[in-house]
Order: sequence, then structure tokens, then C-alpha cells
Amino acid sequence: MQIKRFEAQNMTEALRLIKKELGSEAVILSARSLKKESGIFGALKKNGVEITAATDHSFYPEKEKRTFEKRNFDTTENDRFDLKVSRYKDDESIISSLKSNLLFQDVDKKTAYKLNEELKKVLLSKGGIDEKIAMELLASNIEDMGARFSPIRVNQGNRKVIALIGSAGVGKTTTAAKLAAVWKYQEKKDVALIKLDDHRIGSIDQIKIYAKIVGVPVEIVSDKNGIKLALNKFKHKDLVIIDTPGLNCKNDVELEQMYHYFDNIKPVEIHLLFSATTKENDFIHLSEKLKKFEIRKLIFTKIDQSSTHGNILNHLIRTKIPASCFTFGHEIPESVEDATMERLLSLVLESRKKEKPATEFAETREIADNRVNRENDTKEYFVANQNSDVFHKPGCKWTRMIKENNIVVFKSVPEAEEKRFKPCRYCTPKAEMKYEYSKYDLRKRRVAS
Repeated sequence: MQIKRFEAQNMTEALRLIKKELGSEAVILSARSLKKESGIFGALKKNGVEITAATDHSFYPEKEKRTFEKRNFDTTENDRFDLKVSRYKDDESIISSLKSNLLFQDVDKKTAYKLNEELKKVLLSKGGIDEKIAMELLASNIEDMGARFSPIRVNQGNRKVIALIGSAGVGKTTTAAKLAAVWKYQEKKDVALIKLDDHRIGSIDQIKIYAKIVGVPVEIVSDKNGIKLALNKFKHKDLVIIDTPGLNCKNDVELEQMYHYFDNIKPVEIHLLFSATTKENDFIHLSEKLKKFEIRKLIFTKIDQSSTHGNILNHLIRTKIPASCFTFGHEIPESVEDATMERLLSLVLESRKKEKPATEFAETREIADNRVNRENDTKEYFVANQNSDVFHKPGCKWTRMIKENNIVVFKSVPEAEEKRFKPCRYCTPKAEMKYEYSKYDLRKRRVAS
């Protein structure tokens, strides 16, 4: 589906533009009058119209049915992983580049180093390694760690009911429309939508517009009984998708209410949606809050809006819940795809700087650890780039690009400040300080923890 906004002096001109760009099959979603100011201090005002229109012409051409082939890591024909490791002359460089990219993509350090060690074992045992073997080995080890993938399947004659839940703004309604379009036009299934009303302004209109464009029926419900009635109405459908209100994981009453909506309504397959831009701690917190829900699968949205994707891998390993699909962009249905190991690896192994080999940059924490051990210093330390004026905790993401010969190590926060370095705002190293008060001295004294 293609949605576009048009501005023109009048309705006739706007309709002409819509027909020219979107064709005669375009549907008008909304229209409003505009008053544009011009001249000095807006003394002259010009009237106009703004129309939002959409076309679903991309649905109607016959498309090939999606095929789900066995995993193939033959990167000689298709450079799907964007690793560019062929430019490195030796096997050690391949392994080093893989580890560096994993760390840059915010993959958990233990996971990254474990995968790296497995690659080294194969290198030593076989006397060499190539990109295809590396990919297959990574996939096998990631699966052993618990990452699973289970794309949505609809069997002929057996109705499937999917409920999409997640935080507000994660993209549940858009994802529901994308899945409805995929299964109706590409898989040729009979699809219906159910919207659980949350009384949010515009939410009902949005799902109705999507349903009209995709060409599927939609029922608006407000309670558990309404869900049952709607499911009974759509009992002959192949796929029913339930769109739910956004959850606030800090509101226990709201979570309990959502739980009771689907309690004893079977069979409903609950898919939990996470945005790829979600912080790691929020991933963990929401998962803990929703433990009582029978979460069957995970959907990761807004893949295109995140610069790193290691949190997806971390969460799949942590929860052991399979991922069903990834979504990106606003196009319907083009911007949704089945979650697969190949796609995940292409995300978490994406090169951080394509113009520079990953081996040019040092593993800052490892180098700093070695320096601390050699100098027999305290376990607590901080690092900085000698060409900047900011110091960090050794695990801060901003330390990863520091070259080895530019690393500076400090034993304490006062030492760093004494040399006129400022604390990083991201990792807040000054939070490592404690405060002591003396009953004889009212002044506050900072003491290193």
C-alpha cells in the first residue's frame, strides 16, 4: 500500500495530482482546508486543500507465493551478510571482524566472546575457515544458545487466531494491517481483524481505514464478551488478527485487565511486539511483567529505525521464545518479512564502518584490563581517549572506537577530573562515587567506591 499527502490550491487540482501519481484506483483517506500565509508578516493569506490518499494497486498483480527454503549460507552468490570479509587476507582477520561487528551491534559481551571462541576452535582444528563455514557455525551456536524462529503458518481448514500485544507506539495496528495484507493477497487466505477499543483518539479510525484499503472485515470490541462474539462471527475465517491497546508495564491494573481479556479464550496465539529501538533494560522489564501471559512468539518492529540490532539476539537467547517476523518501514505489505536466522545474522553482523576494516579499532576494555593487570592497579578504573576531554566506564559504548594508542586509563574519578577530563553523560561514571559525612566536618567529602 502506498500512502501520500497532496497539497493544492483547490480540490480539482488535488484530484488531478492524485490520479496522476496514484492512479484512478486511489482512495481518499482524509481532506482538510489550508490557509497559507505569505507576504510581509503573513498579511496575504491563500486558501488551499490538503488530501491524504492511498492506493493498494501493489496488491492486485499476481505475486509469487512465499517460499520458505532451507537455510543457505552460500555467500559467494549473494552477499547477504554485508561482512565484506573477503578483503582480509587471513582467517584471524575474519574472526576478529565478526567479533568486532557483534560487539558494535550491542550483542551481549558473553555471547560475542563465546561465539568468537567457537570460531577459533574450528580454525585450529580444521586449519582454516571461510565465510560460509563461519556463518553456518554462528547459526548453529546461536540456536544452541536458545534463539528460535517460527514464522506464522495458517493451515487450510484450521482457523488461526493471533493477538498482538505490546507497549504503546510499538506498531501493533500497522503490523496487524501488514499481516492481513500478506495473508490475503500473497497467501490467498480469508482474513479478518478485531480491534480491542482503548478509547484512544484516532485508533478506531486508523484500523477502519486499513481494513477498508486491505479489503478485510473488522469488528470493534470493548470487553472479553465482545471478543468472544467477534470470534464466533469470524469462525469460518482462515486467520483472525486481534489488535490490542498499548500496555503500560508500570500499570499493574492495566496488565491484569489485558490478561483477563484472553484468559480462557482458546486457542489464541499471543505475539508480543518489541520495537528494535527499545532499550535492553526495557526489553527485560516488559518481559518480566508479562510472564503470566502465554507468549507464544515475538515480533520485532521498526527494524529500519535502529542503528544496532544486537538487543534482538540478546532477547531471543534470554527468553527462548521464537521470533515470528520482522517489520520495517510503512509500506503494506512489503515491509514485513518472516523472521529467519539468515536475516538476524545480516542485522547483527552489519559492518559498522564499511570504509575501514574492523581490525583497525582496538577492543578497548580488553586492552585496558591488560594494562590494569600489568600495573597491579585496583579493579575499578575508567578510560578515555587522549584526544578528547571525556572519560568513561570501560563498558561504555563510546569507548569501542578508541584506537589502542589513544587509550588512557584512570584509577579513579578524582584522578580523571584532576587531569581536566569530564564524565561521560551516557555511562555516568560519577555515579560510581559515594558520599561520606563526618559529624565533625559538615563538608561533603567524595570517597571512591
